Amino acid sequence: MKIFFVAKLHLLDWFFHIHEDGVEFLSDLNVRLVLLKSDEGEGVVCKAYYEAEVDDESYNFIDTLIYNNKYITLEDAPITVPFKNFAKVEIIDSNGFLKDGFSVYRNHLPKKIENLYMDIEELLRNTIHRFVSGIVWFQGIENQISFLDQISFYWKTRKEAKEFHLMPLSSHQFDLGMKKGLYWNSEYALKYKAFFNSSFHVPLGHELLREAKNTLETSPKSALMLLTSGLEVAVKQHIGKIAPQTDWILHNLPSPPIHKILKDYIVILHNSQLEVEQWKSLADLFKKVQKLIEVRNEIAHKGKLKDGEKLTKTDIEQYFPIVTNVLYILDVLAGEEWAKNHISNKYLKLLGWEKEDSKYDERDNISLRVIWNS
Repeated sequence: MKIFFVAKLHLLDWFFHIHEDGVEFLSDLNVRLVLLKSDEGEGVVCKAYYEAEVDDESYNFIDTLIYNNKYITLEDAPITVPFKNFAKVEIIDSNGFLKDGFSVYRNHLPKKIENLYMDIEELLRNTIHRFVSGIVWFQGIENQISFLDQISFYWKTRKEAKEFHLMPLSSHQFDLGMKKGLYWNSEYALKYKAFFNSSFHVPLGHELLREAKNTLETSPKSALMLLTSGLEVAVKQHIGKIAPQTDWILHNLPSPPIHKILKDYIVILHNSQLEVEQWKSLADLFKKVQKLIEVRNEIAHKGKLKDGEKLTKTDIEQYFPIVTNVLYILDVLAGEEWAKNHISNKYLKLLGWEKEDSKYDERDNISLRVIWNS
């Protein structure tokens, strides 16, 4: 028994010169790829088709869900009927029928079908990314690739059916801490005026950090490269600023690993400053930096982690606070006392430092529980 899948991506701001509409080919993973002019008038639509063999039980579940709007309770189903959603509204009655206007989400599917869903989603998402990225590289196109979250996924069980049906969406729940944004009043305006008139230049390391954050959603591996580059640039520029005489060495000779520079050399550069008296207490931070560089090297040199594990967006996210703390610690050592406001309390305490102004903490007091469907 077969299930038929298609993933669609509408590249709205892309303009290809398609002379033969609907040209297609089969990839080495049996994914059929098609480029079409959008019937919405602008841009191009990329489609990736795939067929998967499933057992009779899985086929019947999916077929009944699509065409009868009915949920069959299998042995590994995570829910029972009748079923109420998070808002305590009954969306599936005792006979398994979904109420009009409601649908199940991916985490409601029986485990083996959810696993199939995730495998197909990953295959088609990666295939579309490789397909479009390859076009960009092969044809020298300058469009930015920032579209992976815009791919939609559809399925059907009946080959002769013209229409595909939207696959169950993902339901997420998490606790979210948010910043309120700018802290701004006449007092801070005066402080910032003095800062602004000091002829400062935003360090390249911080710019790369921000760019990495902006890239994380659409291209996690690129974000990892930008993040580590920002860290390495920040460390080397800091040394060049504090000890200009080392500039030639930094640019012409191989340098020690970044974590060793941070651990052993930075403290030597600042040995006359009280700020580094507790520098050894940051050993755990430097170990995390070492791990980040090792992960970056494995991805850059081999394209994967040495243990064969996949590198996820969540894996990469954990390194952002590490780099952020290192960059602001270096800023403090360079004379920017205000940077203490942006170092985590854990590392401030280890270093024996205090925030210049604790009011910045007030921006972190929003805590939201978010439930959304995608």
